[in-house]
Amino acid sequence: LNTLIIHIVKNKPMSPNDDILSNMLMRYSRDINQLCDTNRNVNRTSLVSLTNLFSNKTQDLTEKAYMFEHHMLKNFLVVLDSPSDSVREAAVNFLRNLLELYCAASILPSVDVQTLLIERLFARVSKLPYNENIEEIRLEITRLSIIIAEMFDAGVRKCMRLVQETLASLLKDKYAEVKKTACGLVEKLCDKYPLEFSLNVRDVLFS
Repeated sequence: LNTLIIHIVKNKPMSPNDDILSNMLMRYSRDINQLCDTNRNVNRTSLVSLTNLFSNKTQDLTEKAYMFEHHMLKNFLVVLDSPSDSVREAAVNFLRNLLELYCAASILPSVDVQTLLIERLFARVSKLPYNENIEEIRLEITRLSIIIAEMFDAGVRKCMRLVQETLASLLKDKYAEVKKTACGLVEKLCDKYPLEFSLNVRDVLFS
């Protein structure tokens, strides 16, 4: 995650190739459906398969992004809250690959999708005691939050109160590496959203 390079991302409409998208859905519909399976091994296997698809950033980027937003998002949100530690870890790993793909394609998800991802991911760590009880996963979420703050301007502004609450919570984490990484989030928010971030921030951080 530390080696991820954030490119300038422009919000342009997706125009997927219908044939490529159709073939992709035919091949991966089973994996998408199995994200909602009650068996964690099935969830994990499907996430690995989809992560392998999305980790290839040399072709069909628009089609993959479109498939995620229009055919996969609802099921993905389920595994992001899975009771299985290994499934949640795999889901966070997939999300990292998704963000990298958006960067490589120079596109952004819709504001609604940005908001859903922020709300569901940040809810794992926004309050004490944490919904996410695994330190290493909280660290990965904290790292992803910096990338999200860089990429999802509209979503972050829309969810600023939640972002502030999440930051306050992360700065109280007993795991030192999470606190250290959260300081990077402070820097990013101050740099990109100085006006929005300054509103009520003292009340949130020192409550």
